[in-house]
Amino acid sequence: MAKKYGVVSTKGGVGKTSICANLGGILADMGQRVLLVDGDFQQNLSSYYEIEHQAPQGLKALITRADPTDCISSTRIDNLDIVLSDDPHQKLLLWFRESSNNVYYLAAALKKLDDDYDYILIDSQGARGILQEAIILASDALLSPIIPDVADAAEPGAAAGYRRPNGQGAAPLRGLKSNGTKSYSKLAPQPQCPIGFVQSSSAKWCSTL
Repeated sequence: MAKKYGVVSTKGGVGKTSICANLGGILADMGQRVLLVDGDFQQNLSSYYEIEHQAPQGLKALITRADPTDCISSTRIDNLDIVLSDDPHQKLLLWFRESSNNVYYLAAALKKLDDDYDYILIDSQGARGILQEAIILASDALLSPIIPDVADAAEPGAAAGYRRPNGQGAAPLRGLKSNGTKSYSKLAPQPQCPIGFVQSSSAKWCSTL
């Protein structure tokens, strides 16, 4: 069964996309089957890796149809696929508002890929919104790069307010690490770093995968 990790933060420029892309590459090099999902309208993750075969659809169809068929592109990296962000005009936000149930469609779509991948990593936009809520609800655990600041360290607690259809709370936060420091955030247990650090331009981070 695929493990689904959402990389979330309400701030931009903290290293979400770099973490998502580099962690996906490391896991793929280790022989794991990895799917990246670009859940950011800015499409930065979509341009991170060279595409070997581009699917006719992307994020918009994946969510609105709750079906991954024809939505998964393959990169030139073995074992690494990606769902490209294809909604620069943010029409998905209007679709989400049509029904309160639409926020669960992403989770339903990714559930159908449980037997196809070992890990699904979902990048998100650096702002609160309906798409970020859908990503949180679709994730088994959340990864959030933070800086050593009291206000920023308290920010991930906002995810606790989300509820799943079965009444359970949002996914747990894992592997938080403050930028530029060697001490782990008290928001998560200290990980053992079995695969080492994933170094981005702005964050040192250790996964508890």
